[in-house]
Amino acid sequence: MFQKKLLGVSLVLTSLLFVFTGTAVLAQAPDPLSVTASVVDLPVPPDCGLQVQFDGTASGGTPPYMFEWNFNANQDMVIDSTEEDPVHTYAAAGEYDVTLAVTDAADMSVGVGLTVEVFEPVSANASADPLRSVLDANGEAAINFTGDVSPEGNYTFAWDFGDGNTSDLEDPGDHTYMLEEFEELEDGEVFNVTFTATNTDTGCVGMDEVTVVVSSEEAESAVGNMVAAFFELTNDEINELRDMDWGWGGIAHAYWLAKLTGEDVETIVDMREGGMGWGPIVQAALEDLGLKSLGGFNLGAIMSGHFEALLEECGLSQEELVALVQEFGAGLSTIRHACRLAAQAGEGTTAADVLALREELGNWGKVRQALNLAAQAGGETSVEDIMAMLEEGMNWGQIRKQLAQGEEEATEADSEDVEEEEASATSERGNRKKERRGGDELTSGSDDEESTTTVERGRGKSKKNLRGTRDRGPRSNRGRGRR
Repeated sequence: MFQKKLLGVSLVLTSLLFVFTGTAVLAQAPDPLSVTASVVDLPVPPDCGLQVQFDGTASGGTPPYMFEWNFNANQDMVIDSTEEDPVHTYAAAGEYDVTLAVTDAADMSVGVGLTVEVFEPVSANASADPLRSVLDANGEAAINFTGDVSPEGNYTFAWDFGDGNTSDLEDPGDHTYMLEEFEELEDGEVFNVTFTATNTDTGCVGMDEVTVVVSSEEAESAVGNMVAAFFELTNDEINELRDMDWGWGGIAHAYWLAKLTGEDVETIVDMREGGMGWGPIVQAALEDLGLKSLGGFNLGAIMSGHFEALLEECGLSQEELVALVQEFGAGLSTIRHACRLAAQAGEGTTAADVLALREELGNWGKVRQALNLAAQAGGETSVEDIMAMLEEGMNWGQIRKQLAQGEEEATEADSEDVEEEEASATSERGNRKKERRGGDELTSGSDDEESTTTVERGRGKSKKNLRGTRDRGPRSNRGRGRR
């Protein structure tokens, strides 16, 4: 600052220094792209299978990410899937190298790999002939058992004939049931026979079950009554087949096929009498339904009470059960499984819903995933919603993440609602306090005014009394003064 004398006036000039400041902002580099690949569901012995569910994750880099999976990298370099969490079914058992390459929006790529080993499941099938046998004069009944397994390999076998006897052969042949082993034979003795095959190369296990009935001649009449009652048959209908040397098992087969297919029983009887075995008859009769067998239904199922137990467990009538078999081509064990999953899913889900879901998804594993996801959503997301997500191209991993994100948002919304309620309650309490204080002040003012008026009135009365006292004075003084 300096001064300058000009025309007698002092001018004070101030030099101003202007300083410009600025901040340079540098873009922060993203974290390095990181990728992981893992297996979510890999069937291992003894429960084997060729379907594997993978899980891919990516972080860092510049989203969005592109996923490229190769499920058989040791044989080819083909991109098999671009899903984040894909499900892949291998054509054969074996060990496979799997690679996942992830590319971000900045064209940065990272690859990882893992190895999976899949095992082909064991299919075991048990057969018994006949399914119902009558004791001979020696009190013995022989039933022939055979087993069949796939795929080929080295196996150990285990039969349990239900009477305490076992066999380690694939085809044990005739097994004899003895009368002295039974307590009574009023309705026939039912045996649940199991056949287990273990692949010693892989450790995978397959199992099947067949029900057989051993009866006496006396018990046959009781069996006839049960079959007649079950299918609502007349004596003439029964006697016609019994006179042709048909057993109760064959009669039950014929009428059950007729019930399923709508064919006349006479047509089925003619096929049997024409020399066709039950296998070809069943195949021909059930071809339109997509069934290869009677679905576990046989005379043993009636005699053991399994069939009635299934109807009771599922809450179905015979007609409703037949409708499920016809609509979905499902056997009795499949329907039973659907009923149990429906019960686990909760009220409103029926066996028909579960069977329709299985028909669309292809296997029980995916059905359970859909039902479990819907259950975890707590009613906010239905199975139909999950199916819609799948139809839109989302995979199981993406659906799980979306549901988890929705749950977090719902939790945050609930927290915000709670905070708003608490704030509102606090504000309301504050208003009530202010109202109470305002009321106290009004009451206090009224009391003060009333008190002041009272004092003033009191003062006026006192002065008046004093003046009156002085003016008049005592009587004695007045009298004495005049004298």
